[in-house]
Formats: sequence, structure tokens, C-alpha cells
Amino acid sequence: MDSQAKNFDENGKKSKTYQGVTSNQVQWYENQINALNERAGREVKSSLFMHVPLYEYVDAWLNYKHVGDFPAINIEARCNEPEKNVGFYDKIKALNSTEFVAVGHDHDFNWLIKYGEDKDNGFDGVYFSYGRVSGVNA
Repeated sequence: MDSQAKNFDENGKKSKTYQGVTSNQVQWYENQINALNERAGREVKSSLFMHVPLYEYVDAWLNYKHVGDFPAINIEARCNEPEKNVGFYDKIKALNSTEFVAVGHDHDFNWLIKYGEDKDNGFDGVYFSYGRVSGVNA
């Protein structure tokens, strides 16, 4: 998905914050998942790849267990999340299709986190991935 780029202020100047997905894109995502499920006649599992992370990545980074041997290193100790939460993660959970979200915005982040709860019958959440490190200043 196109998770946009920088926000712009009232003068058209780029701000330091990132837009992230819009509420229109969340509706588009819901329409696509519902159409896939209808065509398949069952619940289809999916992955999501985008640039700017979901708003919930900060909560994941601060409060959830990192998986595997990925180095949990970030110079700025932040996720460059969007300024506004448009409820995309809530929609992902409600539709129960997307199990993995990969983003790559920050060139210093490199991790995988289980965002959600481990329950007796399995993991109830979404895997959040950040990285792999590449590109400018990596």
C-alpha cells in the first residue's frame, strides 16, 4: 500500500511528520479483503507491505517482545509513525486477514515483533516487521 510521504503545512512546506495511510485507503483495504474473501469462498490470509509504519508500531516497539536475533537498534529510538491514527490496525484485526505487516521507512530499524497476545489456541495479533536495513545512511 502507498502509505504516503511527508505532511505539508498550510503554506505548502513539508513538515517533519509523515502522513501514513488515509481513511479512504482503509476503506479501500476493507473492500479488497471482502472481495478476495467472496471470490475465494473463505477467509483469505494476507500480508501487507508499505513504506511508513502503522501508528501502532510505537506501541509494538516499546511494549512487545522482539522475535529472533534481529538487533533491536535505532539511533533515534522512534518509529517515524504517522501523526494521526486512522484506525488501520483496528480494521486489520476486524477483518482477520492480514497476519504480517512489513515496512521499511527508517533505515536504522531492523526488527520483527509479535504485536498481540499469545493465547492457548495460538497467537492473536499481527507480526510487525521493520527493515531490512538498506539505503541512504544505513
